[in-house]
Amino acid sequence: AEDIADIYMERMRGAKREHVQMFILNTKCKIESEYTVSIGELNSADIHPREVYSIAIRRSAAAIIIAHNHPSGDPTPSNLDIAATKRLEAVGKIVGIKLLDHIIVGCDSYVSLRSEGIIERHQAHIFRRPSESHCPQIRRRRAGQPEFRCGHQRSGHRFPDGRERPVAPVHRSHRPVE
Repeated sequence: AEDIADIYMERMRGAKREHVQMFILNTKCKIESEYTVSIGELNSADIHPREVYSIAIRRSAAAIIIAHNHPSGDPTPSNLDIAATKRLEAVGKIVGIKLLDHIIVGCDSYVSLRSEGIIERHQAHIFRRPSESHCPQIRRRRAGQPEFRCGHQRSGHRFPDGRERPVAPVHRSHRPVE
């Protein structure tokens, strides 16, 4: 966030209108490209999720960072900035593209809405696999049981009265993976 803020502060110094920029990140959290989402007026700029995420989806973004300037020089977020950020974060969760930060720059300072606690903090590695405890293949692997291509083949289950449950014949699509 600090690097983006420094670059963006230098570029937007003296701007008379609000400019909203989006930085598209890949899965390694490296910036791949930058887009101007909107250019507003003296004290406002529209940040609509439709415009932001349509570009991000077309560019196959893994995550985004939004930055905009306050021509007044005071980077304190307005209520509209906070509301727009929360909407962007909610839409990002739905479409699967994380909003990592929203940076507001002034003349000589900036505010990161993530460090302010407005954007939910993500873990250090933002792209992680589902929990292993919920994955039946991994549970079978840990238990030393053979793996199956689908979850239909089960053995060793018992009825509540203790009788062994019959095992269905193994179909060729259900054979263990070797």
